[in-house]
Amino acid sequence: LPDHEATVLNVNTLQPAQAPLLGMLAPAQITPDRARAVLASRPAAGFGSVVAFWQSPAFKGAVIPAEVAEQAAVRSRFFRLEATVAGQAGEVGQATLLEARDGRLQLLRREWRMGA
Repeated sequence: LPDHEATVLNVNTLQPAQAPLLGMLAPAQITPDRARAVLASRPAAGFGSVVAFWQSPAFKGAVIPAEVAEQAAVRSRFFRLEATVAGQAGEVGQATLLEARDGRLQLLRREWRMGA
């Protein structure tokens, strides 16, 4: 990523296999089973807020420190777009890093690759 700011976890995009990432935030409070349970109970449209996420029934009885709670988000700041176009002459691909900030999307980096 292009800066040294702490990157928060978007709890609406974490996949079940990524549940250990939640556990890494506070291993004593967020066990792997608890992390999987909260991701499994995520509403279809995602959590509406970070507060709703931490109030999930899977966290009942857990004491989550404020500095840990701040490491979760319901929106992403960075996005990676990958595209490939194939034709008779070969293949060309692109990977783009985008940043969403202040209601705008900014192109940060674009990488091209050529294939046979």
